[in-house]
Amino acid sequence: MSGRIRWKIIATLGAATLLVGAGALWLVGRGPRDLRELRAIRAQGIDLLEVVAAGSNPTAHAGKLEEWARQCVELNERHPNTAGGLGALWLAACWAPGTASGVRASRTLVESARTADLGQIVTGEERAYVRQEIAGPADLPAGIAAIPPAILERLRKQPDQTGGAEAATLVCVMTAKKRTAGAVPEFFDEAAQLITQHYVESPAIVNFCECVGFLGGSPPWAARYEPTVREILRKNRHRNIRCAASFAAIMILRKQDQVSQNQKRQVEAESLCEQFLKDFDGKTTADETGAWYGYRQIEEMDCRRVANELDEMRHRALGMPAPEIAGVDLHNRPMKLSDFRGRVVLLSFWATSCGPCMRMIPDERDLADRLRNKPFAIVGVNCDDDPQVAIKAEKTQQISWRSFRERGGKGRSISEQWKNEGLPTVYVIDDKGLIRNHWVGVPPEDSLTETIDRLVAAVR
Repeated sequence: MSGRIRWKIIATLGAATLLVGAGALWLVGRGPRDLRELRAIRAQGIDLLEVVAAGSNPTAHAGKLEEWARQCVELNERHPNTAGGLGALWLAACWAPGTASGVRASRTLVESARTADLGQIVTGEERAYVRQEIAGPADLPAGIAAIPPAILERLRKQPDQTGGAEAATLVCVMTAKKRTAGAVPEFFDEAAQLITQHYVESPAIVNFCECVGFLGGSPPWAARYEPTVREILRKNRHRNIRCAASFAAIMILRKQDQVSQNQKRQVEAESLCEQFLKDFDGKTTADETGAWYGYRQIEEMDCRRVANELDEMRHRALGMPAPEIAGVDLHNRPMKLSDFRGRVVLLSFWATSCGPCMRMIPDERDLADRLRNKPFAIVGVNCDDDPQVAIKAEKTQQISWRSFRERGGKGRSISEQWKNEGLPTVYVIDDKGLIRNHWVGVPPEDSLTETIDRLVAAVR
């Protein structure tokens, strides 16, 4: 699942929480004036951005976007340092960063991060629903890049201030995806340490748990925060936090499994999965206080992923025999995975509609050429609905290896049998048919080649 989809889900759930939590007041348009104005101007912004996106000449709408951003700034001037006013600044800074008023909004927002109530800053961001703009990109919009250090400077001096946990978590959200070549992102670590020292019992740290382990897996540096996640599980009593922290612990362990192949850690991960499915069901509609449980849909997705992880550990774990695949290739010729026994196999689930899959093909092609006379083979599982599309790609991309049709007959598809979570999915299988490594998403090139070269060299 992509980051943008994930935050869209969270924003939708957040909107539903607001509606249910405030009851009929929201439905009839009542409530604080600043928030009513924020909802109205956000709706205008959505309409305007849709018009800009649909037009053939976006610059023709530059004046309208500038006018809208100016109205956002004026909203904050009417309601300074309120959730509605600050939310309007977030909107202009993220949706109109290239306009003069968008730049002005960014500057005002950064200054507010140094002086205003931190709880209001975070609430404004949440009510503006701009999280996909600040959590999705690898780098923050330039105008608001100074917000994380401004928040951290305040929390160093006064970690117990109102909104501290929310603000530290926001820093994690804003920095988790910065380009860092595998290192912990700048400012993330300090915010995480503040959470460890001061906020592990807070109801506001769910997004921190998601930063170190969500549906897409854990980032390479997440293992550093396993002790924090476990401390959260020991002390936090909020259902959504415990769900997110439990899931993060599983994802961190599974990421380490891919690297270390440590049997003890695999057993521990299996135990955590079993416990997760006992504690969470994705069906609960009330939280620990009896209030409406807005995290239910995400918990439900987590349950499905954990069930799949548990199934994989029991049937497709590292060191276990790869399940047989029997079907036909793209040209309708019979084909079995066991046909390649005696060779190291790179089993690659792919589709032409998957951008990362297609970007992997040149590297796979180079790998196949380099190991042409070695006991090695690439075996694809093509997941396109129309095999002719994949056959065409074989020619244009110079794909020399064979691929299974994902649906070669009746019954479940190969992806369903292997419980794949997305594309690309890659397995490395040794010459004896045992699974030696597995990645969901594009594997790190050095890890992939090191694993394959080591296994090929060991073939006798």
